[in-house]
Amino acid sequence: MKLCVSARQERKYLNWAEQIIFEYRDRNAIPDFIEKYPDKTIILNYFDFEEIDWDELQTYKILSHDNFLLATNDLDIISDCTDNQINFYIAYPISTYDELIAVVNLGSKYVRLGAPLFFDLDNIHKFFPDLKIRLVPNIAYDDGYIRENGVAGTWVRPEDIMMYDPYVDTIEFHDIDSHKERALINIYWENRAWPGSLNMLITNLNYEGLNRLLPSMFTETRLNCQQKCVSRKSCHACFRLLHLANKERLLDYQQSLEPKNTD
Repeated sequence: MKLCVSARQERKYLNWAEQIIFEYRDRNAIPDFIEKYPDKTIILNYFDFEEIDWDELQTYKILSHDNFLLATNDLDIISDCTDNQINFYIAYPISTYDELIAVVNLGSKYVRLGAPLFFDLDNIHKFFPDLKIRLVPNIAYDDGYIRENGVAGTWVRPEDIMMYDPYVDTIEFHDIDSHKERALINIYWENRAWPGSLNMLITNLNYEGLNRLLPSMFTETRLNCQQKCVSRKSCHACFRLLHLANKERLLDYQQSLEPKNTD
């Protein structure tokens, strides 16, 4: 599993990473980074309405010895990427097999899986053995829809990140400042442990639970559960385990065991 970090990150974390990702407004720094880190993959985010200078991107491709990709949600520029021989990937989560086949046929070099595909990894690996998957483990959902909570979302505990190693090519962190990215890299990549509330770690989880109280079977179950809790209403393991790990519930239980003062 590879690590992708922001180009704004400190040198220590840039050295750890195999991929460096740039915001479009920061792209002028790409040549310097290619010189400093010639073996790393350079990724340029494009989610703007600014017109792309394809000659400029060709320069980055040549300087990096074709180790350069454009990450985008703009399907209108995909044919331009193909025409200009610029490698790219679709950055938004793919949720259905129909979408997945379409994105693969378009030539996307990576995919990010959304639910329920995220919970069908054995079949994904079986039917798409060459698929390169990008994982954002600290976000329950980021599709803009309002949910009561993100328990059934595509998030991963730091302790269990290596369970995804047979399936996932790259791990990265989205929509955060560089300070939080550093903290997440330390938690997920270096320490692979988090004792506290998952709400502090997982964006849009919105459900209390102490991570240290969750067993590894929690993720073993989720790997290929096909999100049956949503599609069939037939499994509630994640909700039950998080409920049992709720701090307030544990405090109430502890208080109930204390001897009552009868004075």
